[in-house]
Amino acid sequence: MVLLKLVLFLFFRIVQNQIVKRNFLTISLFQLIFFSLEKSNEEIPLKKSLIVIGPNNITVYEGETVQLHCLTQTGSTVQWLHNNEMIQLNLMRRYEMLPSGGLRIVSAQQSDSGIYECVASKIGFGTSTSKCYVHIQGLGLNVPG
Repeated sequence: MVLLKLVLFLFFRIVQNQIVKRNFLTISLFQLIFFSLEKSNEEIPLKKSLIVIGPNNITVYEGETVQLHCLTQTGSTVQWLHNNEMIQLNLMRRYEMLPSGGLRIVSAQQSDSGIYECVASKIGFGTSTSKCYVHIQGLGLNVPG
């Protein structure tokens, strides 16, 4: 962006010297473009995702441990949803929050299948989300009755 502004500035100076106020409209147009680029650089902040590495779709067998990744920028707060419902770690003992922001499901059950969403938030940066699908495959064991 800096190089583009420099080229436009030099081009503007050349045109200004060549025309010498004969064509006021052309000079004004170059001034408008140059100053618009300068302003746009200041006023449009780039929004980056708070989530560096999100979770991937996974299929595991019933009884296995599932580990979902959600690596976030430093200082982010992470929450997890299962099928659009907040996971309450203190009530759901098989769910564990990892220090990295990931989620571990111990001894997965078929009812754990569904869409999981990592929600990262940080004051001044807003919220970022990343989703994955977890499929828990039943063992298909036939127990004689």
